[in-house]
Amino acid sequence: MDSIEESSIKQFNQWARWFDSPIPYWQFYLSNKKALDILKPKDNSSVLDIGCGTGILLEQLLKTNIGMELYGIDISEGMIEKAKMKFGNKANLRVGSANNLPYKNDMFDYVTCCISLHHHPNTMNSMNEMYRVTKKGGKVLVLDPFADGLIRKAACMFDNFIFREGRTFVYTKDQMYQFMKKAGFRNITQQHQAYFKLVTIGEK
Repeated sequence: MDSIEESSIKQFNQWARWFDSPIPYWQFYLSNKKALDILKPKDNSSVLDIGCGTGILLEQLLKTNIGMELYGIDISEGMIEKAKMKFGNKANLRVGSANNLPYKNDMFDYVTCCISLHHHPNTMNSMNEMYRVTKKGGKVLVLDPFADGLIRKAACMFDNFIFREGRTFVYTKDQMYQFMKKAGFRNITQQHQAYFKLVTIGEK
């Protein structure tokens, strides 16, 4: 396992203890909601959430969409344990790496990755894996901080210092577009979210 992933496991296992407390929960909830409003996933579809944490995005889908088949994967056992306490058998949850997704080709209608990609040690490999497991005509949504402009770069450095995130990989809007394009996605769209985050959606 990559040393960055080993560091992330320790970090996120610690974060799992307080991740669902009001302030962080609602920050992630609101970001996810805006992202899902853009994606508009259809009822009775299959969704994989990469870096699902305690399942905040999956909770939203379960409450607002009918007949969805929900999957979540996270590198942290602590996060997945918390998520399993919420969902029981209503979601398929497992521990695993975004760089080697344990799913079949062309399996999901939608793949989401919210505030997780900057922790992945090999961004291009993660993108390729997202493409592989998405069905033809399916969509991938990535929501992450981005590094266009001094203010955003400073904000990323501040967050890294406060939360002691270690080594992370934050990209510009154009770099994120190119990652998606190189992986094979088409009809790529991008939107800013609350100035500091970027939503990038690609279709397979």
